[in-house]
Amino acid sequence: MDGPATFAAATFQSTTPSYVLAPQVEWDEARNGWFTEGKTQTVKKLIDQVIKENKDIDSSRIYLTGVSNGATGAWKMLTENPDFFAAAAPIAGYMYDKDAEFTVTGTSRYLKAKPADAAKIKNVPIWAYQAEDDQVNSVEGTKSAVKAIQDAGGTKVQMTIYPAGLVAPSPHASWEKAYNDTRLLTWMTAQVK
Repeated sequence: MDGPATFAAATFQSTTPSYVLAPQVEWDEARNGWFTEGKTQTVKKLIDQVIKENKDIDSSRIYLTGVSNGATGAWKMLTENPDFFAAAAPIAGYMYDKDAEFTVTGTSRYLKAKPADAAKIKNVPIWAYQAEDDQVNSVEGTKSAVKAIQDAGGTKVQMTIYPAGLVAPSPHASWEKAYNDTRLLTWMTAQVK
């Protein structure tokens, strides 16, 4: 299952009643998906509106996750709102920096994490996931983000790197394993801001 299906499933909802907001953004080279200026700010406004309209939402338990370009959007949202989310699980992405140059390794690419961005989110519980042989977004993006946060003094960040060949047929789709890992779901819902 993917994220929205996992969190909206009756099995999850029966133990953890929650709202699931799953905004999507178009991706192509011209629009750049979550990199487009203003996209993450629009989502933050949407989240704020949903909280305002639903008084039963516990604002100390807002969780963030995303896959691929959405994971990079999640990293971006974290750095823009470092005190808002209780926890995050970016999967198969990298920290975004509009001024950075992509590093290309084979067919995959990533942006190296900026120390200043990592310092902003060093106190946020984060569990990042990626396959070692991801052919779209290099695993070095996840490793760079986690290392930068740790170098900034962060102790609440961890990562799961799936060994090459474990995520098949597409090593990029590490979310298929991550969202079916009960440890992630248990960890995430235990985090409170």
